[in-house]
Amino acid sequence: MKETIVRKIEKEEATSLKEKYQKWALPSSQYVFFAAETPSLRLTIYENAKGEVTKAVYLYKNAKETDENKEKTFSSFPQIGSDEVGTGDFIGPLVVSASYLEKKDLKLLKELKITDSKKMSDDYILEIGPTLLKSFQHVTLVLTPKKYNEISSQYNMNAIKAIMHNHAFCLLKKKHPQAQCYLDQFVEPKTYYRYLKESEEIIDEIVFHTKGELYFPSVALGSCLARYRFLLEHQSLEEKYGPLPKGAGPIVDKWLEGFLNNHDEGILKELVKLNFKNFKKLEEKPEH
Repeated sequence: MKETIVRKIEKEEATSLKEKYQKWALPSSQYVFFAAETPSLRLTIYENAKGEVTKAVYLYKNAKETDENKEKTFSSFPQIGSDEVGTGDFIGPLVVSASYLEKKDLKLLKELKITDSKKMSDDYILEIGPTLLKSFQHVTLVLTPKKYNEISSQYNMNAIKAIMHNHAFCLLKKKHPQAQCYLDQFVEPKTYYRYLKESEEIIDEIVFHTKGELYFPSVALGSCLARYRFLLEHQSLEEKYGPLPKGAGPIVDKWLEGFLNNHDEGILKELVKLNFKNFKKLEEKPEH
């Protein structure tokens, strides 16, 4: 599997990398300070029209770099990390949360046992959620099912995620312009930025990394904050409609059929993501 990482870089570090990878150097081109290709890595360091180094793009062809090397090379403070929850849930909103961290915050993260929210129980996240809200600066964005259904014909899920992440980054970067941004990679960087072509403001100095929650504490915290908000939204829906399953598996299909036996189908636009297969399968049934 390939991994792509994009990060801001200074001239001194760029020169050092150029010396390190000189024997694998590629022909130069406009706006490229240096490029090299090894059996496992393609490195491109970009510069602007003024000759100022701007960013480095690392493309790992086989993703076999050790965790130690990745941590040493790519983790820095202060940092802003963003993650999302709800993309695999038929019922409920899509939630994106970006969090700001300084190195001193790591002690509390460790005490709270923060990791990828998928590895934490919902009960525990609900327990520590209020502490997270009070202790860390963050931006959380909620896209309701109703709004999701309105825009899903124009934007696919990854485009929606990219737009939400970029907006969250923009809001936090205004307060902390010196922070490095980290994102759990869900598409190639060039695709991510293509989704943002209509955005007025774009944060373009992002470290993209698959399984980012495992490498960058701000991304792990973002995933927990997003999960906490998702769970609160889910509870709010349950107060109105009764018990609601999570995910998008067979249990959801069974719930959907039962729900429509007692409710008008029009209610679904307020409750579920209508472009999911769960709803399409129901539409395709002859008796429906």
